[in-house]
Amino acid sequence: MKKIAILSLFVSLLSACSNYKDNDTYKLTKQEKQTHGASYTHPRPIVNYKDHPVVPVLNMKSHYQIEFDPDFFKQLKIVQNASSLKKFHSDYQKLEQWYINSRYLDELADYGLDNLHILSGERGYFNVLMTAYFSPFIEVTKYPTAQYKYPIYARPNRFLKASTRAEIIFDNVLANQNLELAYTDSLVKLTTLMFQGSGFVKFKEDGSLGYLQYAGTNGYRAKGLAKIAVNNYHLPKKGMSLKKLENWMNTLSEEQIKQFISKDDSWVYYKLLENQKYAKGSAGIELVANAAAAVDPKVIEAGTILLVEEPVLDQNNSFKTHKPRLLIALDRGGLIKHNHIDIYRGIGNKAKKAASAVRHYGKIWLLNYK
Repeated sequence: MKKIAILSLFVSLLSACSNYKDNDTYKLTKQEKQTHGASYTHPRPIVNYKDHPVVPVLNMKSHYQIEFDPDFFKQLKIVQNASSLKKFHSDYQKLEQWYINSRYLDELADYGLDNLHILSGERGYFNVLMTAYFSPFIEVTKYPTAQYKYPIYARPNRFLKASTRAEIIFDNVLANQNLELAYTDSLVKLTTLMFQGSGFVKFKEDGSLGYLQYAGTNGYRAKGLAKIAVNNYHLPKKGMSLKKLENWMNTLSEEQIKQFISKDDSWVYYKLLENQKYAKGSAGIELVANAAAAVDPKVIEAGTILLVEEPVLDQNNSFKTHKPRLLIALDRGGLIKHNHIDIYRGIGNKAKKAASAVRHYGKIWLLNYK
């Protein structure tokens, strides 16, 4: 293996751009963001960063060789065979040749990957928020019981008035429309499922498996229950995670949980895929753990290849350094807006633990921006 230099991904910028508000659910201070991987040490290269979400890059100057990742190579093979991503197939072929024969960042253009862009990030400093998600695995029933009484809904008719979460929970406005796909025994589990966007289910009646694929929302912008818990219920901001939020919710009564989660108007709808053995993103393509990401489709198109300065954490989940890796944008989520991506970690509790640790910053390049 060739000697790998310390990563320093310097870029040459053609112009400056970005058009969005910063999306940071817990509003960390500048100093807190720096401890989570953000950098403000260089002069701000983008003066008018609110104009467009990406900045063109002349070339990649770092002679850094990324490691071969079999998970990413598997994801690359999957997207190469996806008819819905046909417009990107030539880029995937170029990437495969570079990935097999080089993997040096400054040799991307030698393989035809020369349309590079970088996300301008928070306040034009290229700091992009990175979180992670997983596919929950929950037990459900096909019909309501005294215990399994919380419905998971399919998407209703588009022409009906959008219902808020409070209307769905308290007024049962979606009842008697044949929209119930399954029933769970826990509002906390249902909330976690909606956090992640999709997940696997096992039907208690016969042991059959299914996959609840994200099918859209009720149209209300997600406010973020973690933010509500911190601001309205005075939970500590420091160290906030999905696990801590779930543990706190489990101390509440059913009525208190309903009142809490109803403060966010958004609701997620699903499509049930029977006998599904792998996770699918909103693009309808299999997701490989640590090789796919959810993005804002208004900024990054499905199928885009991402070069990510991924945060490396120590055993206490504190930021140590950045390490480059490749991902493909194949999913989206209600809270994933603008300068924010969500990295897919896999299925089950191990993936949940890994996903809960990530809330950090780094740079992100788009290798085949269209």
